Amino acid sequence: MSAERRDAPRFPISLDCALKPDHLGFQACRMRDLSQAGAFVVTNRRRLTDHSRVELAVRISRGGKVEMVSFPALVRYVTPDGAGLYFTATSDQSRSLLDMVMANRRHRGLP
Repeated sequence: MSAERRDAPRFPISLDCALKPDHLGFQACRMRDLSQAGAFVVTNRRRLTDHSRVELAVRISRGGKVEMVSFPALVRYVTPDGAGLYFTATSDQSRSLLDMVMANRRHRGLP
């Protein structure tokens, strides 16, 4: 068994999100894990292909307000149940997303 090669540790999560491939509309999906470098999303979007560009949108509750946070990403791989995404935004932006999601989970009493 070989060790996984990851740029950052990933965290299991179950989070509603939306995925928008180039030139197509947003489709609801579920984020299964998240790291500062990317995420795995469960989706039945059949048109996703390796190395295609997408936008990932997540609703975050901050200070009693809900806001949509979007990040550009690149599809690293596609499986029958979803896709592995690599954030193409700056590391500060992806770190900010991870921090917001984890803070939101702690606020709701989730690990």
